[in-house]
This record gives sequence, C-alpha cells and structure tokens, in this order.
Amino acid sequence: MGYKIENINIIDEQSNVAIGIMYPFDGPGLFRSSFTTFDQAKSNLLNLLLTVRGERFMQPTFGTSIVSTLFEPSTPETEILLKEDINKAIQYWLPYLGINEIIVKTAFNTPDLDHTIEISINVFVKSTGANITISIFGDEGGIIKVA
Repeated sequence: MGYKIENINIIDEQSNVAIGIMYPFDGPGLFRSSFTTFDQAKSNLLNLLLTVRGERFMQPTFGTSIVSTLFEPSTPETEILLKEDINKAIQYWLPYLGINEIIVKTAFNTPDLDHTIEISINVFVKSTGANITISIFGDEGGIIKVA
C-alpha cells in the first residue's frame, strides 16, 4: 500500500541540512556541501556544462560538446550548434531549470576573440524563480575560466 508524502519545503529552511555537494570539488574535507536549492542547482548546471559528453561512466549522453567545440573552426554554425546542444542538455538533464538566454561569442561573430570562445548562460529555477548566470571562457588550451 502506498503512502502519501506531504511536500514540505524544509531544505531551504534548515541551514544545517546538506542537500548535495558543490562544484568544484575542492572543499576542506572530502567535498563542500550545498545547503540551499539555489547553490545545488548552480553546481548541477556547472557539472553538466563542463562534462564532456561520453565522459561519464554508464551515462554517455550526460554533458555537452563545449570542450570539443573549442578545437573546431569558428563558423556561423558553431554558435547555433552550441546553443542547441546546451539547450537540449539542460532540458533533458536539469528539467527544473528554465533557460532565459544563451549567448555564444566566437572569433566569427566577435573578431577580438581570436582562438577564444565565451559562453554566457542565464537560467532560472522554475520552482523559485531564482536566476543563475554562468560564463564560460575557453581557448585552445581548454576551459580557462568559469564565472
């Protein structure tokens, strides 16, 4: 026999209850813990965006093609393909996030960015409306900065 579980939002109300681990994994102990749904949503988004598709054991479709795109020529299709890839990954793996905007800057559409790519992603947590903005900067050496 099934039991009905009341939907009680105690996670954000109790600051001593950890709900996940933070990205990057560089805490003072084994891992840093997240105590709010906002922090965990941001960590989950970073983990998804910075994971190369096929890298994750037993989940070969998890991740994006951001890192592999850094080694491709900058064309008009680069921006379109990256936006579609990021959009599909977020919709599938993080359905609790809505996408406000994805901006991709490459050498093709911004000549100052020679051999560099800038991606800015603005999403919101559907249940709370909280906005999260992440910027990723990469060059031929890989991801160089995440802000």
